[in-house]
Amino acid sequence: MVSERLIRRVHFAHNPNNAAASEASRQAAEMLRGLGAEPTGDIRAADMIVTFGGDGTLLHTAACAEGTPILGVNMGRRGYLCALEREELPLLAGIARGEYRIERRMMLDVRVMRSGAAAYAAAALNDAVVSMGGAARMVSLSLYADGKPLMSFSGDGVILSTPTGSTAYSMAAGGPILEPEASALLITPICAHEIFARPLVLGPERIISVDAGGRGEAYLSVDGGEAFPLLPGDRVEAARSDRVTRLVHVKPINFYGQIYEKFR
Repeated sequence: MVSERLIRRVHFAHNPNNAAASEASRQAAEMLRGLGAEPTGDIRAADMIVTFGGDGTLLHTAACAEGTPILGVNMGRRGYLCALEREELPLLAGIARGEYRIERRMMLDVRVMRSGAAAYAAAALNDAVVSMGGAARMVSLSLYADGKPLMSFSGDGVILSTPTGSTAYSMAAGGPILEPEASALLITPICAHEIFARPLVLGPERIISVDAGGRGEAYLSVDGGEAFPLLPGDRVEAARSDRVTRLVHVKPINFYGQIYEKFR
């Protein structure tokens, strides 16, 4: 494992309603304190963030981490983004000794343009999803790359994802799997009623735009967060962000082996 700088201030993030996560957080704090690392309640003062939960907890933390390295401890069922399982908690001691590696993961800047101004903005580590509302009606979508027409179709929606997000909703919708440290933009239609609407992998510098037509209600959700309702005339834009998420590993990781273990 590569030697990195020693970690002295650690912020712990977990769901306070999850008793197992709370207990694991307490144990981790006690262990790291004995190695010279102090817990901090101020995420902005932390050298590293440790999350206890599943991918949702890590994704929520990544949105406000501002580049601070994150290590996820899986307390749920899959926890694909998490570096450790609950029973591997003792390996967390490696961060206090500088025995860890950091992966830089691409993020997306996502915004909704409405009447010439941004009505919504967020950063995504996994994906941005434009989808239909609660009623079983298709949405009509037109997609553009750098302002040039890319595809138009009606269906359940479209997923705009990073390579990290290629193993999330996009994979379930039939999209390709990309290595997580790659640089690319992935477009995956959801149940498209159009034979030529197929997943596309684009260069990382493209700016993707999505116009939702008037057929059916449409919503935007970023990294599985609360749905933002889209109005007629809204345009969703997604582009590579200047921000990155820095994921921490304290043990060797084999990407393809991890896919097999998590998804079999």
